[in-house]
This record gives sequence, C-alpha cells and structure tokens, in this order.
Amino acid sequence: MSSERGEISLTGLLVAMLLFGIVMAATLLVFQTSETVTRDTMKRTDAQDRARVAEEILAKNLRNLAGPPGNLTAGGVEQAQTLVTKSDYDLAFETVDPAAPNAGSTNQSNVKRVRYCLDDAGKLYKQQQTWTGTAPPAPTSTVCPAPLGAAGSNQWQTQTILADNVVNKLDPGLNLPVFTYDSTDPTRVSQIHVNLMVNIDLAHRPRATTIATGIFLRNQNRVPVAAMTWVVSPAQGIILNGSASVDPEGQPLKYCWVDTAQTSVNVDPEPNAQARCPAGTVGMGVAFAYLPPAHGSRSIQLAVKDPVDQWGIDGPHSISW
Repeated sequence: MSSERGEISLTGLLVAMLLFGIVMAATLLVFQTSETVTRDTMKRTDAQDRARVAEEILAKNLRNLAGPPGNLTAGGVEQAQTLVTKSDYDLAFETVDPAAPNAGSTNQSNVKRVRYCLDDAGKLYKQQQTWTGTAPPAPTSTVCPAPLGAAGSNQWQTQTILADNVVNKLDPGLNLPVFTYDSTDPTRVSQIHVNLMVNIDLAHRPRATTIATGIFLRNQNRVPVAAMTWVVSPAQGIILNGSASVDPEGQPLKYCWVDTAQTSVNVDPEPNAQARCPAGTVGMGVAFAYLPPAHGSRSIQLAVKDPVDQWGIDGPHSISW
C-alpha cells in the first residue's frame, strides 16, 4: 500500500478504511447481539422470579388453609366447600383473614375469599373478597380478572398482578393447566399442583421454563366417606352395616341411620345442632338392625360425622322388607 519512499497511495488508504469499517461493523454487531441476549436474559430471569414469588405466596396461603366444618340440615348435609372455584386456570378458596374484623361485623370467623386466576394475556392475578355479614356473598363474575366493587358486595375488592409472561394458554404447543388436583370433588382435595410455564418470546428459543410446586393442604380436614351395606331378614328387619366407611385422617366416626320417611324421629341425644344426626335417624352405631314400622320399600341412608363435624352421606337407598 506504500511506495518505496514510504508514501501511502489513495487505493491503499481506501482499502484500509474499508477493512476498518468491516471490523468495526462486526464488533458493533457482536456488541449489539450480546446486549440483546443480556437484556432478554434479564427479562426472562425477572419473569421467572416473579412466577416463583407468585407460587410462594399461593403455597403459603394454601398450606395454612383450614376450612370450617359443614352444617347438617333437615334435608341432609350442607358441606362447607373451602375451594369455591376449582378449574385448570382458576382457583378460589375461603380462608381466615389475619386482619382484625371491622366493628359490628357478624362474620365471626373473619373469613375471606382469595382467588388466583390466569387471564388470556398471560397474567396471573390475585383477587380478594371480604364481607361483614353472616352469609358470604357469592361472586357473580367468572372472568379473569373479575370487576372490582365495594366491600361486602358480590364483587372482588382488590387485585394484584403476581406474574406475567405465563404462556400455559398462549403457547399452542403447551395448553397446560396451571392448577391440578388430586380429587374431582372440591370437598376431598388434599393436594394441589401449580405449574407456571414462563416465556417472554414465543417466536424464538429458548422454550418456556417450568416453574412448579406442589402443595399439601396439611390443615384441611377432609370429609369422611360413608359406605353402607345391608341384609334383609324377615325376622330382624333390615340389618345395616357401615363398617366400610372411612375417615381420611383416621379419626373415629359417628354413624346415623336415617329412614327418610321418618322425619319426625331422631334418636340422637346430642344437644349440639351441628353435631346432631339428621331428622329421620332411627338408629346409631356402625351396625344396626332396623325393624321398620311396616313392610314395604324403605329409603335408607347412612350419615357419618368426624370429630370436627364434617359429614359424609351414602344413599338414600331403596330397600324392600
């Protein structure tokens, strides 16, 4: 590029400038790519951290969950359903509010509702509902997030976005539930699995990251399972057996044998209305020989109660004697 006298030609100078420009462009491209990768990595890490925090908040709420017992009504059992909503992308439950209740509140247990739901844009919401009356108002909206309203109304009062970029519903290759349960019966759920798939860019790699946890409802007492069998004896009547009934926590059960046609009868001396057998109870105990007042078809059911007044029902069954 230079002559014998050390002079630089114009052509040599242009070539040098071109090479320098190529090197600079390549350096800037590498720098820009590195900056983009770093920024995406930070965004991805931040989204994953928010999902982890959201799961920690949810797990803390559920691990300390302890629902109230069910109430026995004249027509049978009205179970307290701690899980108000139980679906793939929507979970709502009742729990005790640690904040002191308002003056004059008749919500003696200071119960509130908490809801976690995933909307169609990939945002995980937490909503809360409180009330001061005796009966809890049922939320009327099932959309996520539901509209907010005043305290004591049938609307949620507060909401928070706990996580975003959750693609369980957005990624066509996933379509995974956020919440899965160990039972289809809300009153018998003891384990809930939470799975958040996080991805800031569906069009490019890497794929979604799994942020998952499992929660055992350690304080949640499950309803007992009533199971009855019978044998018909011409002399002894209907010999009833409830020994197949079980309590999930292994606690002793109270057995109430109900003839639904005998609504004016109840042989249970229990003074506590919630713990008392249903109307029509004609006998008690794990086994009972029932001699009906007349021959014919009888409608018999078994009601079993655990020590915290959770009830399970089997029947009624139509038995001819």
